[in-house]
Amino acid sequence: MATLRARLPSLWQSRPFSLEAYPRLLRSGLQLSAQTKRVQRLLLSRALYRVKSYPLSDVPAAERRSVLRNLLLAWGPFDQSDYAVVIGADSALAFAWDARVIADAMQQATPASTWTPTPEGLLRPVMQGGQGLRLIACLEGYELQQWRDGALLASRWWSHQPSVAEQIEFLRTVGEDESAGISRVSDTPWQGQPWAEALGVDELSSNWSRTERLAAGATLICLAGLTGVMASDMRSAYHSKEVASAELDRAKLAAAPVLSARDRALEQARALDGLARQLTGAQPLEVMQHLARLLPPRGAVLKELELNGSKLRVGLELAPDVQRGAIVKALQAGAWFTNVGEVRESGGRNWVSFEMTLSSLLPPADRPAEPPPSANSLVAPGGAKQP
Repeated sequence: MATLRARLPSLWQSRPFSLEAYPRLLRSGLQLSAQTKRVQRLLLSRALYRVKSYPLSDVPAAERRSVLRNLLLAWGPFDQSDYAVVIGADSALAFAWDARVIADAMQQATPASTWTPTPEGLLRPVMQGGQGLRLIACLEGYELQQWRDGALLASRWWSHQPSVAEQIEFLRTVGEDESAGISRVSDTPWQGQPWAEALGVDELSSNWSRTERLAAGATLICLAGLTGVMASDMRSAYHSKEVASAELDRAKLAAAPVLSARDRALEQARALDGLARQLTGAQPLEVMQHLARLLPPRGAVLKELELNGSKLRVGLELAPDVQRGAIVKALQAGAWFTNVGEVRESGGRNWVSFEMTLSSLLPPADRPAEPPPSANSLVAPGGAKQP
């Protein structure tokens, strides 16, 4: 995916912004106008992508991109997910969408196009003051955002303007006190360029940004020129290098036992760190195995799992005839999942999300347990669909 980069203001940017200048992909399909031939971006409706924030303050700077890439691939909210990622000082903001939907839309254009997918949220400026809640009207529906220290921490989309109860539920979900208040629709303008540089998932495998790579290339060119000018001095320097290299080899030979002991100590430290991590947090594999024992063999498919300490959120795809209340009762039957509750949110999917709390670091000891309810026991009387 092409990189989205913030650019210096230009004459084109100074002109009044118009949505008509962009091809727009909505739930209803692709929208074009005569002006869209002059731009290279495909503006994505908020209804078509998901937003997720990742804290990075505890991750070493040199490892953040690789760690973030692994987190995104593990998230994968769509069968073929594509991403745009904004990396901040202590966190990263990820936008994810279905790559197949984008590819189909580009093929439908006449002629077929290769626009750069751009989430509409990147063309709405950072919240003024960088702190608090903001409700904005999107291309379709409404988005409620939580900002802190200039970073977008959480976001939820509705096809309608959210009610007071829906906003309070969002506040509870993101850990915000209800005293934060109910937001009114903000008069948030559009802007012609993204408010931050965004990277594709493949670009996260490199620790250097494009600007850094250009700077490094320019430095190498300068060094090459200086090397040509100083060629005569390099002959004498070569002899000095050989002498220094011989001294270094002797020093390495003398230090070999110390280096070997250091490597063994580091390996043991890594092993102890792995054991410590197992003792301080539940393991996703154990959670998935416990879910498999509790959920019915048919009628409920696990689509999403997010574990944060003792807080667990799962997304299930339920058959039309499966009762959600029976699913809650099945999850609570194992005694490990407590405070099980359904999270109601709109997104165009047939998923049902549940949030719960783990009662301990490890699941209950293996013992004969009541079998999970069958698919037939989860069917509403008379075959009626549950809300």
